[in-house]
Amino acid sequence: FWAIVVKTFYYTGIRRRQLIELTWKDIDLNEATIHLRAESSKTHREWFIPIAQPLVPELENLHLLTTDQLQRPPRGREQVFNVTLFHSRFKGTVTTVDQLTGTFERLSKATNIRITPHRLRHTMATELAASKDIRTLQQLLGHTNIHTTMQYVHPDMDRMRGLLDEILL
Repeated sequence: FWAIVVKTFYYTGIRRRQLIELTWKDIDLNEATIHLRAESSKTHREWFIPIAQPLVPELENLHLLTTDQLQRPPRGREQVFNVTLFHSRFKGTVTTVDQLTGTFERLSKATNIRITPHRLRHTMATELAASKDIRTLQQLLGHTNIHTTMQYVHPDMDRMRGLLDEILL
């Protein structure tokens, strides 16, 4: 379950609340799209993002696991990432932002590496920025201002070195 959560953050760049509020009707595996609804969006807008090819089988597997746990297919309005179906240590009937945050805090402590959904968002944005298609990246992240998108892009030493190596003497 948690591996699928981490992969979803990495391959989509969505925020914690967006992940928590995803319902099965928001996931279209045939079209390979995710509908990010306005009510779960920081910018109060809605948009669609593609599901990256490596994530499709993960979400299909989660659908099968959820179906098995519920002993029926999940309904459209039911939460996609419902940890309470898979781990009895999580109380309630749906995953909360606090449960998600706590899991990432425990993961960070266990690995001695600070891992958060937002760091995965930044990592994804930095890697995609290498394509130089900042406008598409802006749309994917759901930013209304390109300057916000640029704050997510962190150049690494190899890219800076490669740029400098292009200087002809």
